[in-house]
Amino acid sequence: MTQRGQAPRINPCSTCPWLRSNFRKRHASGWYTLRNLRRLWNGLRSGKAPGMVCHATDPESQFYGSEKLVMPGTKLLECIGATLLIQRELVELGKAKDFRAYRRSRPFGLTIPGAGMWMERALFGHVPVAAPTSDVCLPGPITKSKSGRGPNNKECSENGNSSREEGRDLEG
Repeated sequence: MTQRGQAPRINPCSTCPWLRSNFRKRHASGWYTLRNLRRLWNGLRSGKAPGMVCHATDPESQFYGSEKLVMPGTKLLECIGATLLIQRELVELGKAKDFRAYRRSRPFGLTIPGAGMWMERALFGHVPVAAPTSDVCLPGPITKSKSGRGPNNKECSENGNSSREEGRDLEG
């Protein structure tokens, strides 16, 4: 804990799948593909995945494609990139008039069960505090409909725009 009673801020690791610089990066097990990121985000936003382990600290990561062995005794941590994405969604939900308005503005945001689970975790201090950074985000194609229409997610698109070309990635 810091002097003011707040948990220390934690930054994502360099291999975090939510770092903009890792989007679509080649990986033998496909960690950075849009398909995998969609799968991970759907679990997080729905509450079906009540968190995500930081693979850089997971000794079992070698069994799901890690290219490096984790040193024995490494403390298992929650993925800070995923935590930051959830914290942003909770802030957006708090700004909305109601849940329906939130989902209209963020159709790929938290679901009701997911929002409830994450709010409960945050309320009871079970979510690490993540350092705010614009380097952690969802790729633009994840947050748009298959037609390419949807919220303009400039903060998270790889090249700073939301093109129809990116929207096609959801179809794959």
